[in-house]
Amino acid sequence: MSGFVSIFFNTQSTSRPTTIIARISRVDNVSFAHLVTGQVDAIAFVQAQDSGLFRDALLEINSISGVEHTSTSVVL
Repeated sequence: MSGFVSIFFNTQSTSRPTTIIARISRVDNVSFAHLVTGQVDAIAFVQAQDSGLFRDALLEINSISGVEHTSTSVVL
């Protein structure tokens, strides 16, 4: 299972964007994470063997300090 994760940062957070991206990059099953311009703050790509591992990656990303919320687009 693969998907793109749009990541929105908490504007009140004291965490630096580069620190948040470094933490996201270390999450199991995250292939890459980058800061971007536009309506979202960052994008990550998650590739997991099954939906449970995919969900685990999303939950871990959402638990990182500085992440406000995410939106996921699953690749069909």
